[in-house]
Amino acid sequence: MTQPTGQQASGTEVEMVTTMLRIAADIDRLDELSDQQPLPSSALRATPALLRTAEGLRARAEQAADLKQCPVLRRLVEDDHQRRRQK
Repeated sequence: MTQPTGQQASGTEVEMVTTMLRIAADIDRLDELSDQQPLPSSALRATPALLRTAEGLRARAEQAADLKQCPVLRRLVEDDHQRRRQK
């Protein structure tokens, strides 16, 4: 019995998942920068709500990859996991 290869993702789906993961990575970077250089204004810090948003975006990207069972989307999610582990 062969394994199903999954579905092909459209260009729009790939772009959406890429954008979600990029926004999540940008929020992570904001958090890193605010930890490195504490500023008097809390307006420039990554708030808990922003950090939850990043996790929510990652969860949605992973869900999209799982639903489509698309190797391209799965690879995007795995690359994000790897990048986060390296930090």
